[in-house]
Amino acid sequence: MLELAITQSADFLRFTRNASAMVLPDGTTVLGPLLTLPHVTGEYAIRRVVIDGPEPGPLEIGGTAPPVVDGDVVVVRRTVTALQPQVQDV
Repeated sequence: MLELAITQSADFLRFTRNASAMVLPDGTTVLGPLLTLPHVTGEYAIRRVVIDGPEPGPLEIGGTAPPVVDGDVVVVRRTVTALQPQVQDV
């Protein structure tokens, strides 16, 4: 799955997945597929998304930290939290 992000300077704005066109926040449309990234249109840039970090195990809950613009890509870091043991009634 191809995941792209729209950014403005170092700020993440939003994701898109497998889109043939991307509508930018100013209403303009960029047609895909985008072969060269980052692709800059006006004050916005389209960057590839990289997902980093471990997959959760069977006794863990997975999540993600907020996206961060890191050079030419947007990095989404996975988070993993252990499940808490359930308290049983006696």
